[in-house]
Amino acid sequence: MKIEKLLWSKTKTDILKYLIFKQEGISLRALENVLKRSFPAIKKQVDILEESWVVYIDKISSGWEVYIKEDLKPFIRKIFLYSLYEDILDLINENDNLIKEYFLGKLFWYELPDNIDLVFIYDPQYSALLDKFKFQLDKLLESYFLDKIIITFLDIKQFYKRYTTWDKFAITLKGKWWKKCI
Repeated sequence: MKIEKLLWSKTKTDILKYLIFKQEGISLRALENVLKRSFPAIKKQVDILEESWVVYIDKISSGWEVYIKEDLKPFIRKIFLYSLYEDILDLINENDNLIKEYFLGKLFWYELPDNIDLVFIYDPQYSALLDKFKFQLDKLLESYFLDKIIITFLDIKQFYKRYTTWDKFAITLKGKWWKKCI
């Protein structure tokens, strides 16, 4: 899902991503600095979001602060998490044969051991691609302003060895939340 197409604006998309995943109650000037966009571009998109009742502006003495409307936050978060999920799948598919299984954790509202957000099981014969995959994943997560994500990478042999020896972590993953890559 290309969320920028849905919202008709990369600036608008980045504003909402920042408000959902990083910080609300931020001024337009601070958004200008964080998003590296011009103030008029930020103001225009915030005005559109305010007119559509997605955000509201709290006019305080030191300036304006932008917030997402409380009743819309869960809905908007789900849309962006779905978009992130699709982007992760695209990344997995771009790196042929590297990732064999993946598990979604607390970022996507699933409980994994040790509060892990994402687990990737990779094929060690393609481990030369792993650094490239990690770099691309980091860039993807940065684009969503997600910087405190706990990610675990296990090679498939290591994972199944843990699974067959009744390792609690591997059993919990395989038993409940596994997603097989195609």
